[in-house]
Amino acid sequence: MARNVLFWVHGMGRHQDGWSVEPAKQFDSVWQSIPGLGGVAREDCIDFVEVRYDDVWDQYRASFAQAADRLSGAIPQAKLKAALDTLASAGGDQPGFMWDSIGDVLLYRYAGDLYRLAHVKVMEKVVSTVNRYYKTLGSYETTFSFLTHSLGTAVTHGALNRLGGGSIAGYDIFRPGGQFHIRAYVTVANVSRVLWWGEQDLYKTTLVQPSHDNVQGYMDTFLNMSHVADPFLAPFRFSPQHWGRNFVQTTVDHLHGVNVHGLEHYLKHPRVVGNIAQAIMGSNVVTSHAIDNMVRNFRNISLPSEKARDTAATIRDRVAHALTTSFETSDLVGGTAELIARAGKLAIEMNRDLSVLGDFV
Repeated sequence: MARNVLFWVHGMGRHQDGWSVEPAKQFDSVWQSIPGLGGVAREDCIDFVEVRYDDVWDQYRASFAQAADRLSGAIPQAKLKAALDTLASAGGDQPGFMWDSIGDVLLYRYAGDLYRLAHVKVMEKVVSTVNRYYKTLGSYETTFSFLTHSLGTAVTHGALNRLGGGSIAGYDIFRPGGQFHIRAYVTVANVSRVLWWGEQDLYKTTLVQPSHDNVQGYMDTFLNMSHVADPFLAPFRFSPQHWGRNFVQTTVDHLHGVNVHGLEHYLKHPRVVGNIAQAIMGSNVVTSHAIDNMVRNFRNISLPSEKARDTAATIRDRVAHALTTSFETSDLVGGTAELIARAGKLAIEMNRDLSVLGDFV
């Protein structure tokens, strides 16, 4: 029986070794309720492999001065000021969020060679893991998939594009058509497009796409997971139009906490975990009908009172509408940096509005 391996790649913010333990618990709790798996434990079917890259820019998180100094070399002062002013206008005391999260995104996009170093961290982990499994089980007995989140969607996309476009350690198994092939590539809160470094159209030039038409893809299935009120997805939303049926868009609107951008929040929705399980295990094992039944029994807003649920839905819908109007580029001083900052501002404001409604259960 083939062994399935799922790489977990974190998003923005600080992460230590072991960061994936809690999100994995959330994944497993939903997995256990999937009909058709017959109570089989996830660890009997899929190995989780944690990937961490954020230590690349640890030294620039220490203070505003260090981060701003690094960024000022790549972003003109007027644009950097516009982005930082936008974040500051959100109000409240948000230094941790600002520098551990938004700062990460800005550093990745603008701080010179740091993005390359992040790519290398991911590539090293992938190559060493694939080689280990191939040596132990052989290439025909192992499948590989990716679960990437937020900033990690951009980092992994860049890393795999490099990996597939070059020769690693003297052989070409990672190039399209080689031994290495991705079964399911999952992006949760995908920011790959706004953080794409290339000047050309990402959709046409990247290797990280599924097979379609005359294109030999790098994966069997590309699953793109979005939340209607996730502000970070609005700038240059990831939405290829011609990638065929193997690109699957899943959009959710549940509220089980104030941070709808968080990986664990996404993984609470049975459609998200169900679709991932189906892509890895096969539709004959995890059927679409079974996933639909799980979704019908899912409590979409997990607040105790009806009044609080109605208010939360209103906040969510207001933000979702704002995401269609708040990212016009014609009035921007700060360019892409200001777009990212606007997303951060909306996230801060929504978190604050939802937090007064009581505890999510």
